[in-house]
Amino acid sequence: MGLSIISPPNSFIQFAESSTVSNCGKNPFTPSLPVIQDDDIAFQFIIKADSVGEADLLCSRADPELIIIGLTEECGDALSGLIVLPGAFQISRISPTQVLYNWPHGIPDFRTVISEGDCFHIFIATTQYDQGYVWCSNCLQRITDDCMTSVVDYTGSSDAFGFDYCGGTSVSDNTEDICEPTLIGFNNVPNISIPYTAQLLAKYGNVPTVSTWIYDDTGELVQMGIRETLDGIPPATIKVDFGGVASGIIKIS
Repeated sequence: MGLSIISPPNSFIQFAESSTVSNCGKNPFTPSLPVIQDDDIAFQFIIKADSVGEADLLCSRADPELIIIGLTEECGDALSGLIVLPGAFQISRISPTQVLYNWPHGIPDFRTVISEGDCFHIFIATTQYDQGYVWCSNCLQRITDDCMTSVVDYTGSSDAFGFDYCGGTSVSDNTEDICEPTLIGFNNVPNISIPYTAQLLAKYGNVPTVSTWIYDDTGELVQMGIRETLDGIPPATIKVDFGGVASGIIKIS
């Protein structure tokens, strides 16, 4: 019985791996990713369980602290935790034993506990088992001067470059894809109410991820900051108000 964590190979944020690399002179060193703003960092990872039952527990979402994220100065068995970050993961079951976690919230309030020039790590912890699990990221550093820095911002509507956007590919062979999103079209309506059926509940869990795409004046689908609301957890109905008559699609995953 156990859990392991998998990071996309092209992600800047990597968990549970050595952060020491060698330069051209073969001298080992530990690079740090520079961070200035709270929203500089977004990432995803997969937690792989040894059994379907263990993955079911990860997807139960009954315990809001089942998976927590925070910051620490040092990695190790006894983490010197600095802060637990607010916000909820976007969770998808991408295979019988694999659960995908998206964290789009950045690292809010990190500047209240990290001084200029100091290094730190992101940690992921689970309370699923008595012994608990903690995974620590590579090193980050708070900087205040953005000279000679740049931000790489990547998103996608389909799986690519090792990132999973719930199209939904497993990182293991011969596993069932159970994360295919549901697309619901709407045409010339100001709002919509979608019954969250038992079938949708079984597929996406108690807290589904919902996003809305609206056709703009050029006929392209765009996201316009539409707010989707759930009437409970799990919801009986997903409600979307478009702020006026609109056409487009709603994606449930």
